[in-house]
Amino acid sequence: MFDYGEEIPGGLTGTAFTMSEVVFPLDIGFFDESGTLLSTETMEKGSEERYTIDGQFRFALELPGGTFAQLGIGAGTRLLLPEEN
Repeated sequence: MFDYGEEIPGGLTGTAFTMSEVVFPLDIGFFDESGTLLSTETMEKGSEERYTIDGQFRFALELPGGTFAQLGIGAGTRLLLPEEN
């Protein structure tokens, strides 16, 4: 789980993830400030592709490839976030 503390830009000039040194596929989910899922994608092992979303996100969650589908993580999913003091 990556928590950037505030929403940050994705897209061509924003934050993105690569898999160039990862030897197994990963699922990635991007979430907004409220913890609402914006987008998911499976990142291919060894890929040089930049994985990101158009728009802003605060959280990115990586899990082994196929886990989102196995757990039913999709449209309408929200992170359960701890209360801030």
